[in-house]
Amino acid sequence: MFLLRCGCGRAMASHSQLALSRFSVFSQSVRVEEGTPWSIATHTQTSPTDAFGTIVFQGGAHAHKAQYIRLGYDSDPENVMYLMEKVWGLQAPKLVITVHGGMTNFEVQEKLGRMFRDGLLKAAQTTGAWIITGGLDSGVVKHVAQALDDAGISARMRSKIVTIGIAPWGVIKRKERLIAKDAQIQYDPHAFGSSSGLGVLNDHHSYFLLADNGTSSRYGADLHLRQNFEEFLAKGDENGSRKVPVVCAVLEGGTSTLKAIHQYLTQEPNIPVIVCDGSGRASDLVAFASRYLDADGVFPVEVKEELLSLISTVFPQTPKTPQQILDVIVECARKTDLLTIFRYGEGRTEDVDHAILTAVLKRQNLTLPEQLSLTLSWNRVDVARSCLFAGGRHWPIHALHSAMNDALRLNRVDFVECLLENGVSMKNFLTIATLEQLYNLDDDAQHSVRFLVEHTSPTAYLTLPDIGMIIEKLMGNAYKHYYTSRVFKNNYEKFRKKAQLSRLSSFHIRLVSKTSPKRRKSADWCNPMSCEDDTPPDFAYPFNDLILWAVLTRRPEMAKCMWLHGEDAMAKSLVAARLYKAIARIAEEDYLEVEVAQKLREYCDSSCRESLQLLDFCYREDNMQTLKLLTAQLPHWGHQNCLSLAVMANHKPFLAHPCCQRLLAELWHGSLRVRSLNSDEWVRSTVLISGTVKNVLPCTTYDTITTYRTDRLEGNGVGSMMSLQLNKLFKTGSIKKPRKGKIMNGDELDELVENGIGHPKKVTIISSKRNSMNDSCDMLIEKRISLSAMAKMRAFYAAPITKFWSWCIAFMIFLMFSSYVLLIETPVNPTNIEYATLAYILVYTVEHLRKVLEYLSVHPLLGPYIQMAAKMVVSMCYIIVLLLVTLMAFGVSRQAITFPHEKWNWLLVRCRISSTSHISCYTEKCTLGRLIRVETKAIFSHYITELTNFLTHGRPSERVKRLKPFPPSSPLSGTNCVPGGWIPPVLMTIFLLVANILLINMLIAIFNNIFNDTNIRSHEVWLFQRYWQVMEYNDTPLLPPPFTVLAYIARLFCFCKKKPLKAAKERDDVVINCSMRLYLNAEELRELHDFEEDCMDELTRKRLRSEKGEADDSWLNAMELTELTSQRVNELLQENYSLKSRLCDMEARMDIIAKSQKELMDAIIRKRKKSKPDSSRASTQSLPEAYDPK
Repeated sequence: MFLLRCGCGRAMASHSQLALSRFSVFSQSVRVEEGTPWSIATHTQTSPTDAFGTIVFQGGAHAHKAQYIRLGYDSDPENVMYLMEKVWGLQAPKLVITVHGGMTNFEVQEKLGRMFRDGLLKAAQTTGAWIITGGLDSGVVKHVAQALDDAGISARMRSKIVTIGIAPWGVIKRKERLIAKDAQIQYDPHAFGSSSGLGVLNDHHSYFLLADNGTSSRYGADLHLRQNFEEFLAKGDENGSRKVPVVCAVLEGGTSTLKAIHQYLTQEPNIPVIVCDGSGRASDLVAFASRYLDADGVFPVEVKEELLSLISTVFPQTPKTPQQILDVIVECARKTDLLTIFRYGEGRTEDVDHAILTAVLKRQNLTLPEQLSLTLSWNRVDVARSCLFAGGRHWPIHALHSAMNDALRLNRVDFVECLLENGVSMKNFLTIATLEQLYNLDDDAQHSVRFLVEHTSPTAYLTLPDIGMIIEKLMGNAYKHYYTSRVFKNNYEKFRKKAQLSRLSSFHIRLVSKTSPKRRKSADWCNPMSCEDDTPPDFAYPFNDLILWAVLTRRPEMAKCMWLHGEDAMAKSLVAARLYKAIARIAEEDYLEVEVAQKLREYCDSSCRESLQLLDFCYREDNMQTLKLLTAQLPHWGHQNCLSLAVMANHKPFLAHPCCQRLLAELWHGSLRVRSLNSDEWVRSTVLISGTVKNVLPCTTYDTITTYRTDRLEGNGVGSMMSLQLNKLFKTGSIKKPRKGKIMNGDELDELVENGIGHPKKVTIISSKRNSMNDSCDMLIEKRISLSAMAKMRAFYAAPITKFWSWCIAFMIFLMFSSYVLLIETPVNPTNIEYATLAYILVYTVEHLRKVLEYLSVHPLLGPYIQMAAKMVVSMCYIIVLLLVTLMAFGVSRQAITFPHEKWNWLLVRCRISSTSHISCYTEKCTLGRLIRVETKAIFSHYITELTNFLTHGRPSERVKRLKPFPPSSPLSGTNCVPGGWIPPVLMTIFLLVANILLINMLIAIFNNIFNDTNIRSHEVWLFQRYWQVMEYNDTPLLPPPFTVLAYIARLFCFCKKKPLKAAKERDDVVINCSMRLYLNAEELRELHDFEEDCMDELTRKRLRSEKGEADDSWLNAMELTELTSQRVNELLQENYSLKSRLCDMEARMDIIAKSQKELMDAIIRKRKKSKPDSSRASTQSLPEAYDPK
């Protein structure tokens, strides 16, 4: 039966009566005006969409949802963009990748297909691109869907990758199910049967635009909508502000794909195209033409004939002739600036994503700053390195600074590294305005600094002094940051005044006239992007300021990048560890994000490991420079040094390192070199017998100075830290600077040794010219080796170990005197011993308990237990609170039930509730008689005797009978008939269970955990406590109590005698001085920074080599295995070849033999045929003659 169909492709019966009536009118008009074709514009009618909502794809492990809408093929692209951004909530794309190719299923090479899928997905993920496809589950769309599957992206995560399918409405199977308004439609693409000319939607897309042109079972409606939409994205709006780069990727394809490529390359706006050679059909033809097309755009004759033959073979049933298709291909191949051919296996093969992004970057007619900004938004530093920074291009400074600002703000660490490698100077880039802008641009809570400031509004502007106060709060320990110093505040005020004047002047210029280029340039001096080479930088160490910004804004990767560059690498890692730990504590207190505190502690551990690795590496490279590195004063870090920063960060492994312990040990011994002796016994005996010091002091001050200078000149670096001026290089008194070219005399050296406890000053015992330090200088020093007895005595008693034992011995004497006074009978008149004991007590009362703990904590065995006890006391407080709650609850209940008629008295709380209930914990049974005796003895003394007799004999006496009863308010009134008397025993049982069993056992478990944790690190804890012990006794006066007052009076007298200005300066030094300090001049500090940077670079290279070595080892193993396999395969191939050769030889010989045998057989047969008639004839003729009748 013949089915009459309409021009739209549907059957006539599926149309309405109105449409059929119009069709009849159309038929009549055809008779009049024959040849008029059916057209969409004339014979279709538009109406508001009736199909939009959510498609729920079924048939997989997880249901995937996708938004869809049915719309006209000629819909306004601006309305489509409004739908995506405002209704569907999509962000504006940074790149659009439109994928074209074959409509039917096809196969490509496995390696090429995998590279195409991986590159497409990587380009979309790294740039936040939109992927636009045909939307139907066939052809090239299946390869895009397979890319998501190969990457392991689940259905729930596909929404993060925007895949838009623009499909024709008329060719979708069961499209009637999609007709609904804002509904969820169940759609199972695997349940539909196969029908010719129709397709199903691919379930790997997130959004569908179903283009309807009024036709059914006909393709092409989607092409018009897709072309208009991509053209709108490429051009942008009227102002060009919404312009988005668009690139086309082609895999296989037919004539429609060739048409699309031609449109992209020839029509405005031009869109670059990536064609994958080797994928088949249209892609191979375009790639073949692009390869053999010469500079004039002409093919050789033989190539053209071959190409026409290929076109006839590939497209046998196309309405166009091969020559027409060839013309389209040639026109496309001539667009070499827009056409990129991806050929796998030829030369240096790059990934597809790199080819896509490179094509977009080079074909968009963008300036260099715009290209750099585009790659920065994509976060593709590999594209920037290969396309933008290759070839030695000259970049404007403001463009690089703008890119650096964006890279820091967007946390693009790789781009920061790339910009630093290509000439960005951080000193010129980082200004006060730039740094403040970075601190105030973080509106996201993840990178905000405002939660660290109390009572600050979210819109408040943070200044650098505010940031300095935040850092000081986090660092603690009276840390003084550079941002809060007077010098920086003065510079900051100058900056603000200049900024205000600049704004006023620029405003005035805008009101008067247009700004000239020169004035505009001068008005933008405070712009963070502007820089002037002749002006000094705002920050001498910009990487130090940026690592603080990165740590405070919680950018650990950026912080590590800043740690790798610049000076003070060890100090930066220690400060970062301290800040991370403090911020983690604040995050734990807020209870906002639990995982944030854990991550911050992980960052802290990472910083601690990095600082320890750097210390170990530097110590192995040059131990003397490392010792100076630990003690050098750091002006940018609050005039601290690495040792004090490690103490602030509570970095126990750092202080437990042999380098730090060597430093502490030699400071502990001071001027004494007693390594060959038992130092403690020797010092104790010398303290008791001080007259032998000048005879037994094994080393003198001049010896060590000579050793230091000799070792420094030799460069062997094996001298002890004691050679650095017997630690006076770190802690020396006020010493007059020697005149140039003169060596210190004996009096000056005596003053050096005498003032070994004073304020830190640098000591230089060297001739005026540094380059003339030679053997003659050493000889001048060695001439003054001998020291006077007084100098030796001062050197001995200035050592911290001597101070420690002098205080310890004085304390032991005090204990003996106090014990003697307490044990004997107190005399009428105080004795001298009592006066001495009283004086000692008055001087030592405040520090008595702390000193006992100090004596114990310095011991390697008892010290960890002191730390355990301190931690246990803190943990015990919480358990005590819980125990107190249960105790009071039981006491109140018991008192209220047992004695209901009590009057208010503080004894109720102090004795009855707390004490009685506590006693009840350890009293199994309390008889009524004992309770009555205790209560009545305290209250009614005149009833005690008779009540005792009553309770003892069991009957009252006559006197008792005559007594009046107890008043109602008495505790004994109604004792035997108190209601609820059974409740206190029950409550006591519950209280005992909670208090004795639960809480006490919990406390024991906590103590056990603390003990195990501390006992494992007992040696490390002891080494960490040594620092505090050494620092305390380094600043402690020699005279023990009660003579310590004399030392303080002497110091006060010396302080008042000095000049006010000098006293103020030294007072500041005392405030900031909490550890050994090495004061270096600019040249020595620069040398120290060079050493640290060299070690940092070498450590980084060593890490990279180690990481690369691990990868290379696995690669080498794979290569060896591959070579062995290849060798074995070659052997097998050779054996096979030899066998084949032998078989061929044998076959050839057999052929020869067979041929010769055949020839021989033929010869025999021929011979037989010739000899047979002759023999028969001869036999016939000879028989009669031969017959003999006899």
